[in-house]
Amino acid sequence: TTGEIEDGAVTYQKLSLAANDIPYTALNIVNSIQGSDISDGVITYPKLNLASNDIPYTALNLNGLIQASDLAPGVLGTTVTTGEIEDGAVTYQKLSLAANDIPYTALNIVNSIQGSDISDGVITYPKLNLANNDIPYTALNLNGLIQSGDLAPGVLGNTVTTGDIEDGAITYQKLSLANNDIPYTALNIGSSIQGSDISDGTILNSDISSSAAITYTKLEMTNAILSGDIKDGTVESIDISDGTIENVDISASAAITYTKLNLTGSIQSSDLAN
Repeated sequence: TTGEIEDGAVTYQKLSLAANDIPYTALNIVNSIQGSDISDGVITYPKLNLASNDIPYTALNLNGLIQASDLAPGVLGTTVTTGEIEDGAVTYQKLSLAANDIPYTALNIVNSIQGSDISDGVITYPKLNLANNDIPYTALNLNGLIQSGDLAPGVLGNTVTTGDIEDGAITYQKLSLANNDIPYTALNIGSSIQGSDISDGTILNSDISSSAAITYTKLEMTNAILSGDIKDGTVESIDISDGTIENVDISASAAITYTKLNLTGSIQSSDLAN
């Protein structure tokens, strides 16, 4: 009898059970069955006992599954409110927009428009809201574009200072110079003048410094030195090529001493005075 069996003494292995031997009424399984106890797909809709709204929307996975036939008549005519649309759920592709459908007041574009968003040439002058001096000179490209009609009366009478002229902006063609207008002191020509800059025959003796020390190789002296150019007593024997002095080169009053003559065997009878 039950009294003869100790509580908990009969294990599952001690039982000899056929299918369905233990009736549901003998079980105490309130809130005990786990999801893992139920095989996938065994609970069909008829097994469910559901009241309205028992299954919340969050428990459903309807993404891309709702068919037109699932919709009740007139449901598409129902107005969807903001609260029914998840933030960020409506992409641009979902919109059907005609030109100018979105008003400016619906946009938040403060400091967002980029230069690449604006087509070239679409902003006309009337669209600009400019105060005096808003556009700096550096933002302008006026090279060769200012016309005489652009100048205010008397503007050309104003004195242009050095600071008004960009370095290197004035070319030679822009100058109106008379002869000798630019003084030598305004020139920086150290070691710059070339031989081609000097007209032939323009350098005079007075232009050459007494300490110029012009080297012999710079001189063209062939047949140019005169006897008056030679200081007395400066010509040495070594300076005279052998055999170059002829009879005509010797003065009649030269008075060459005997010791400087080699007359051995050379005097003729005709050389003797009567």
